[in-house]
Amino acid sequence: MAAAEAETVPAEGSTDPALLSVLSKAFSTKMKEVVSLRELSCSTEYPDAFTGAEAVDTVVELLGGLYPREHCIKVLNAMMQCKPAGLLEPVTETSQKSSNRRVVYDSPDETYRLRRVVPVGVFTGIAKCYVQGCEPGSEGCYAPRCPNKPHVYEKDVEPQESLGRSTSVRSSIIHTEGVSIIIISIGYIVEPLSQDSAIDPNMWPLFAKDVFNNYEELQHISSDLFEDLFARQEEHAEGCIPHIADILLKHFERFREPFARYVPNVHLAEYIVALTRRSNERFGHFLQMLQNNPQLNKQTFRHFLLRPVMRLQRYPLLLSAIIKKTDKESEEYEILMKCKDMVADVAKLCDTLSVSVKNRVEILTLNGALTCRQGESYDLKLTDPQRKIYFRGDLKRDNSTLEVSEKYIHVVVLDHIVLLTKARKTSESTEYKIWRRPIPIQMLFVQGVTNEFSLPSLLSSRTNTMHSTYTSIRSQTTTRGQVPSLSLTLVHPGRHGGTYYLMCNTPDEKKQWLNAVKNAKENKKDQVDAFNLYSIDHSYFRCEYGVTTTQEGPGKINCSVPFVSANGAQKLAIGTSTGVYFKTIDQGRARPIIALKNVTQIGVMQKYQILLVLADKELHAYPLNLLDNPKSPRAPSSLVEVISDPVHFFQVGVCSGEDMLIYARQKALSTLFIACKPTRSADQINSSGGSGYRSRLFGSHSSKSKWFSTYKEFSVGAKATNLHFLKAKFAVVCERAFEIIDPEDLVDGHTIPDEQDPQFDFLEQRRDGLKPLAMYRMQGKFLMCYNKFAFYVNNRNQQLVPRDETSQFLCEWESNPEHIVFQYPYVLAFDPRFIEIRHVVTGDLVQMIPGNDCRLTYYNGNGNTGEPYVIEGCIVFPEQPQHQNLFRLELNQSHPDVQNSKA
Repeated sequence: MAAAEAETVPAEGSTDPALLSVLSKAFSTKMKEVVSLRELSCSTEYPDAFTGAEAVDTVVELLGGLYPREHCIKVLNAMMQCKPAGLLEPVTETSQKSSNRRVVYDSPDETYRLRRVVPVGVFTGIAKCYVQGCEPGSEGCYAPRCPNKPHVYEKDVEPQESLGRSTSVRSSIIHTEGVSIIIISIGYIVEPLSQDSAIDPNMWPLFAKDVFNNYEELQHISSDLFEDLFARQEEHAEGCIPHIADILLKHFERFREPFARYVPNVHLAEYIVALTRRSNERFGHFLQMLQNNPQLNKQTFRHFLLRPVMRLQRYPLLLSAIIKKTDKESEEYEILMKCKDMVADVAKLCDTLSVSVKNRVEILTLNGALTCRQGESYDLKLTDPQRKIYFRGDLKRDNSTLEVSEKYIHVVVLDHIVLLTKARKTSESTEYKIWRRPIPIQMLFVQGVTNEFSLPSLLSSRTNTMHSTYTSIRSQTTTRGQVPSLSLTLVHPGRHGGTYYLMCNTPDEKKQWLNAVKNAKENKKDQVDAFNLYSIDHSYFRCEYGVTTTQEGPGKINCSVPFVSANGAQKLAIGTSTGVYFKTIDQGRARPIIALKNVTQIGVMQKYQILLVLADKELHAYPLNLLDNPKSPRAPSSLVEVISDPVHFFQVGVCSGEDMLIYARQKALSTLFIACKPTRSADQINSSGGSGYRSRLFGSHSSKSKWFSTYKEFSVGAKATNLHFLKAKFAVVCERAFEIIDPEDLVDGHTIPDEQDPQFDFLEQRRDGLKPLAMYRMQGKFLMCYNKFAFYVNNRNQQLVPRDETSQFLCEWESNPEHIVFQYPYVLAFDPRFIEIRHVVTGDLVQMIPGNDCRLTYYNGNGNTGEPYVIEGCIVFPEQPQHQNLFRLELNQSHPDVQNSKA
């Protein structure tokens, strides 16, 4: 063999593999291809690392398979040992044996990497004979070391021992198991760390569980396997080890669960260690001492965490090496193949489980890197283990006038929200400043995917202004982007939302974004909801809002109320723009009962069989039992009693144990309330006839009603919009606050909250467009619900009760609610396009029900009746755009929040 450092310069374009410069270039190219297709445990520190077995395989391939592996090892040694520097070198942290002896081992346990040099020399063992005319295949020539002479070839090239290869590989497995016993050294790592003050003793159990996991279990498995393998080796100390497959099979059967617990968790363990090291200087010092410990070969902490992962990756390589040297017809071969499949199955399971852990670590890392603009804060719930990232990346803002630093937005599509951030690289990591308010995934509107609501609803006149705005948005979407096929417009229709014009780089990238949004929305729909939407009618009431008579159509649904018929059937009275309809729940179609224009509110006093109807500001009373009787000879117009007009709204309920009807007349600067008690007798209820005349209890006529008597009159000095029955008082919802009225002491009313109290200064600061909507008692507190936010006050002294140290509000609504109702443990806000449902303790957004022209039609929680809560509404779904869907929301008793509230 000629010295590798000989000054031999190959001819330009030479392909002679005996020239180390030629072979080295080909080897380098080939190895780069190999490492790009898989990853070793040390790939993070050494991305170009490869194993000795891979190196030998590559040389065998480059030499056309003409030379045995032993000869190819000699070629690799020549390339390693060239002076002044070889082509490859061992990775010290993983290949101590190669580092000490400076040779290449045909082993999957020894790891190497390339150096940026090109060796120059000739490897004579594969060189052509220098004698002219002496070619391979001849008997050779006079040259003493002619490579074509059979005896020279046999001596230099052919292996002298074929049996040792299989035994060597078996010994390698035994060596691997012996080393693996120190997966995580108890004596040098775990015990010292548990006794060191680097980790708070109170936090140590959690830290050990999250970082070291079930390491003791893995050590027991490894020790048991090593003991059996070592015993087999001792049995055959004087010769070859005949077989080990039976031992491997016995122990591999125990691998699945322990490795499936440990390997995926390594990603989380690394994150926790890195996070703790940054925030805990003493822990960082401990890790440095560990790395300097010669008894642990100066390995890093991460190296020991990864040992089980590295070991699982090596088993298939070691098994493949043994299988190559095992007779295919033998029982050993069959067992080895079973072992290989078994390990592959465990590795596949670990890979599958690792996906969710990697996702969680990515989210935790993102959570730590997020910052907000001054004065803003968001509880994004990113630490929830169920969080998932569907897609993330940079999107260009569709505005050519922006500075370069402002052009790109880093967007993250999660399972519950979409984050819009601006990335800024620092010396240690990347920070992400939240650019716009996070978008709940169910409120996101994206052109190109199926959305569960439109922008805006074209079905209601109240959204005409929004419609013109959206028309402008639609036109801009098609004209602003220079390449419409690459534009991606995100619309957040919430209170703090906006429209964001972004550009993708390629059509394929846009498709990825749209698929991510679609999958996130579908995943949200598949989750267990707090409320189930039970459809009462979805086919009778068409979206024909312009009709004015029952002959033209049923019109727009405005209100509803449940009642029980004389025969015990569960029914519903439905008020529309054309009249009142009755429907039996779960059967039949709705049927028109009363023809009245613009019915805005209806109510039932079941005990007295009275149906109350507010139409065109005139309050009517009807005998419910007669209206519901198809055989009744009396027309509704002959049964009606006009209670009063003008009436703007009314409420029925119980106060101090008494059934009452209270109706309101709004004036310019005040509101008058009349409280009545029902007096309809049993004889009147059972009578086949009605009153037969139109009377007014209050109004332009003074005829006395047979069904109601006046109880109290009171007024508030503000325009009122609603009223709630409390146990012995009334809570009036006014334009700025809530008035508490005691019917037994009408002089001593008071306002909640006290706007003169400095702790409620935020009300005045956010007064623009602020409206009180509802007030509910919950566990010694009042929940004050406004159209922008909700908060608690103490029901004894009306002091503010903050949710926690981070916020005085229970929540700030994402939507623009028109009505807010309560059913423990949730508060529900009705917006024209959403029903926003939040938890009454945490304020967390737990559910969004999207649709079009959404409205509340009935809620009995304001009446203090003690009856089970009933929440009804109407909505138009995109899949049925021609029909109004009248529904009831039913609390999902299996939801965790509901289960916890019962505990």
